[in-house]
Amino acid sequence: MSGSRPSTITPAAAKATAQPLILPSSKQWYGKLGNFSGFGLDIGTPAQTVDLWPLTGARGIFTVDWSQCGGSNQACDNVQSFKFTTGNSSTWDKLGQFPAEILNSDNSATVATWGLDSVGLTQKDNTTVELEGHLVASFDAQYYTSGFLGLVPEATQLNGTYPSLLDSLWAEGKIPSRSWGYTAGASYRKNKVPGSLVLGGRDTGRYVPNNVTMKLNETTNLPKVSLRGFYVDGNPVAGIGTNPGNTYNLTIDSKRPFMNLPREIVQAIRELFPIEDETKSKTFKWNYDNQTRFNETKNTKITLELSAGPDSNETVSIDLPPGALKNPAKTPRVVEDCDLFPLESTNSKDYNLGRIFLAETYIAIDYDNQEFQLSEAIHTASNADNVVAIRPGQLVAAQSPNPRNSTSSAAAASSKPSHLAAKIIAPLVVFFIIAIAVGLFLRRIYTVKHQTLKTYFAELSGQTQQPQMQVVVHDTQNELPGDWAPVELPVAASIRSVSRKSDLSIQISRQPSSRGSVNVGTSEWI
Repeated sequence: MSGSRPSTITPAAAKATAQPLILPSSKQWYGKLGNFSGFGLDIGTPAQTVDLWPLTGARGIFTVDWSQCGGSNQACDNVQSFKFTTGNSSTWDKLGQFPAEILNSDNSATVATWGLDSVGLTQKDNTTVELEGHLVASFDAQYYTSGFLGLVPEATQLNGTYPSLLDSLWAEGKIPSRSWGYTAGASYRKNKVPGSLVLGGRDTGRYVPNNVTMKLNETTNLPKVSLRGFYVDGNPVAGIGTNPGNTYNLTIDSKRPFMNLPREIVQAIRELFPIEDETKSKTFKWNYDNQTRFNETKNTKITLELSAGPDSNETVSIDLPPGALKNPAKTPRVVEDCDLFPLESTNSKDYNLGRIFLAETYIAIDYDNQEFQLSEAIHTASNADNVVAIRPGQLVAAQSPNPRNSTSSAAAASSKPSHLAAKIIAPLVVFFIIAIAVGLFLRRIYTVKHQTLKTYFAELSGQTQQPQMQVVVHDTQNELPGDWAPVELPVAASIRSVSRKSDLSIQISRQPSSRGSVNVGTSEWI
């Protein structure tokens, strides 16, 4: 991508009432190295729905031309739903073959067939926002099997100057700003909620809000962060997080599936986890033959602490849970089908965070003000009611899930605890609620029976063994941080036995959000 600033199209038709556009997520998961959501565009006449991966560092629309190989060889079979058949569109206007900004795996230039065609964005109410004669590139399916949607508002220079999708929508007043919000979706979680992509806004139901903003890189116009800490189950790795001067700059690049990290971190991870080189994909695969080390690390999480720069005091922490560290990979991208650790094994110093990072992160970018935000992703189904517009220069203000009822962005921000505070306070609140509930439960038993607990429980079962009661917190909506759900809280009980029918069940709703709840119950008597 060029190092130019965003194009300066004047949005003559833009209106203050323009609303964000929600791109529909794919019905399936895509990827030969991990699985992630695609998002659909309608291209051509008649419209062909093409699923594409969003790109944080590109500006064009890149499809895969199915007609160039006829679907008869293995490469074409791997294309999945990224394909667009240019020959089937009556409105396709071919411009010619030109280099593309998408590079091959060896960093060599990619040549694509470029043309103009209609591009539509179908909304949930079945209305379509359409652009006529928009620039579209198409790769030969024998050489490239994935399609991409560039999100950067920069023009493409071919035999003329062609605006990006974001620029075109903004210039025609179809979105409120050159901005977007995105999370890649996490196929490894129980509920398998797909990703979310909003143009001109953000989905407030898909992240934990914070007030930390960062500036886009002035040279490349890309989101870059400083790695301030890298932790495995809370323990710092390679001295990062303990030495203030030991930081690295990382680019957030959704073209890459995994992460490319400094060699010190890679070496430390290789020593901690049972992984080995996967030579074809230049990554690492899990060695399940080493059962001892696998059992020691199978529930391990990784935490990245990030900031706008090495001198910034404001940081955001993103957890990669155990599921994110085991990514299914298929041939021909790997020697044989296996599970990959999301880490590149190259020696490149182009450090980056790819789609696996964005599976657990919600990123929102406001190009008009050259800033972005990173937040911990929430894995609940997207709801159009939670989508809010990002007006130019109002990235933080757009965090309110109901802006019409908000008095100010500052008030909205102050009503929500910080991410770190939430992690500390929430478990304590749950602990005290459980303790109170258990106390009331036992007191109730005592009051009703008018006798000691020991005698009462003895009457229930007639047994004399000494049990221990365990209370387990279950995150039924996958909303709680993975590092404290479920949580076992042993309760010492000087009693003889307890009937399984006496299981305690409490439901606790988290505030201020009502999206999730916690079921608390006695899960086991031992």
